Amino acid sequence: MKPALVIAVGLSALSSGAFAQPYPVCNGHPAIVRISKLSPTGTLAGLAKAVADHQAWYNSHGSPATRVLLASVTPSGAGVAEVVTLNIDPALPTERAPVDDAWKAYVKEYSDNSIIEWTGLTCLTDDEAKAKAASQ
Repeated sequence: MKPALVIAVGLSALSSGAFAQPYPVCNGHPAIVRISKLSPTGTLAGLAKAVADHQAWYNSHGSPATRVLLASVTPSGAGVAEVVTLNIDPALPTERAPVDDAWKAYVKEYSDNSIIEWTGLTCLTDDEAKAKAASQ
């Protein structure tokens, strides 16, 4: 079984309660989880830049508590095949700043470097959120 599939199945099991609740109801930190593969012309460096620019956009647009993290899923002995991104405490669409040129630029960086294979929602505890943020 591919590592991304194992993670996706595990996250689905862990987050089934989050899916049953409306997005704002989370006794912790809501997180959007995306599993992606590098696009044919994409690079891990390009994807890391997209994540950094995504974080910078949130910081400069009134949502500094939002954290965007990237981790690679590397099968033993292979190069980076898939990546996981976490968007922890994302601003709700009604609270988020309007789409602007900086938003469009980081979205283009994501699309130039990756193809989303799976998206889900989970709810992290305070300890999990702190551990994820500290690992970056």
